[in-house]
Amino acid sequence: MVRVFFRQVCCVAVTSALVFSNAAFATELVLASDSVSYPMQVKPLLQRLCVDCHSGWFADAGLKLDTLENISKGGRNGAVVFPGEPEKGRFINLMRPVKGRFSNMPPGPVSVTAAEFEMLQRWIAQGAR
Repeated sequence: MVRVFFRQVCCVAVTSALVFSNAAFATELVLASDSVSYPMQVKPLLQRLCVDCHSGWFADAGLKLDTLENISKGGRNGAVVFPGEPEKGRFINLMRPVKGRFSNMPPGPVSVTAAEFEMLQRWIAQGAR
């Protein structure tokens, strides 16, 4: 009788350990999938919306958004992205979509979607690398 009880306790312990380790593994996968890739996600978005005005010799406001190095340099008004602090920089605040009106950047009717904006925020929060 004691052996049966001990065997059942061991089975429950092993099963619990497997369930919790799988849950931890699944959580790690979700966190990894939430990481934002500059070359795969951010750069194509900036190429589509920003680089026409923010690159080359006469970049608007002296701000070049064509490379990661240029983004980290900022423009004439200083830094626009503060890695780890998405709400602090001018970049994210100018890109913020506002329902019912055009965003400040890019100027005009084209702006980032809510999903693209959230992705940019995550990228900055993750260190803007």
